[in-house]
Amino acid sequence: MDAVLNVLVVDDELSVRESLIGFLADTGMAVDGAENGEQALQLSGNRRFDVAVVDMRLPDIGGERLVMELIRRQPTLRFLIHTGMAGYQPSPELSECGVTSDHVYCKPLADLECLVDGILALRGRRT
Repeated sequence: MDAVLNVLVVDDELSVRESLIGFLADTGMAVDGAENGEQALQLSGNRRFDVAVVDMRLPDIGGERLVMELIRRQPTLRFLIHTGMAGYQPSPELSECGVTSDHVYCKPLADLECLVDGILALRGRRT
């Protein structure tokens, strides 16, 4: 990788969040984690992120609302959705912001390498 990618992982399930953080960090990315939307918003006020991996079911702020607020704060931020909701499709509002069904990953993932590929593709590093 050229420059280190800064990634934010937002998931309220500790084991999922830690697994993603550890795996992405092992690939050379700088990774921060948030257990809820409010924590993610606080982190976004202190640090610039390239990509956020966001769960849609969060205990405080819904995932879609969180994505919209993060876009408002960091317009260049790109997103991958990591959800347990089978058949989830991004809302028209998210689609307008560039989040498509290609950016949706359903839990549990058998191989986390697909997230790495998705992150790199969003930042123009690999397809």
